[in-house]
Amino acid sequence: MKIVIIQLCFWIGEDTESEQKSLITNGVFYAQFFNTGILIILVNANLMDQKFIGHHIKKFFNGQHSDYSPDWYIDVGLVILQTMVIQVFMPIVNSVKGFVVPIIKQKINSSFTDDPYKTSSTSMAKYKSTYGGDEYLIHFKYSDILVIVYVACLYGIGIPLLFPIASLALGVTWINERIQTAYQVR
Repeated sequence: MKIVIIQLCFWIGEDTESEQKSLITNGVFYAQFFNTGILIILVNANLMDQKFIGHHIKKFFNGQHSDYSPDWYIDVGLVILQTMVIQVFMPIVNSVKGFVVPIIKQKINSSFTDDPYKTSSTSMAKYKSTYGGDEYLIHFKYSDILVIVYVACLYGIGIPLLFPIASLALGVTWINERIQTAYQVR
């Protein structure tokens, strides 16, 4: 989904790099928030009793829950909670991936020796891309943080456990970003 949004944002184009990154941040945020916070509700919504909605729309919303109930919290609330718990661990997974993948690329580049001067790179640019680290993609980080905050604020009153989970997710993200900025990215 992110790749489609990024390609769409590049197709739209902007005058400056900052405007381009802002467009990508907003696009990725809207998509992630829709998938995380809205789609779960829409799939499980039952709007058959609503009088202000036409019959041609009601047929798409024939889920199990017409209102908040104990069953809604078991079915839908638990899924929202699980999604937020996953948001706690994803920065850790991305950080580990950010350490392991470059080491594997460097080992392959040096024919599995520890000598960084033995390389199969044919140019300085390829060598720097192998040993220099990835580019820091801050627009994805912003959209992830916004999704955590928005979902916690939207559903936190009904699911109070979301607030400490969101706090934990933001704390883990903050620590992870400090580590990545210092040791992984350019």
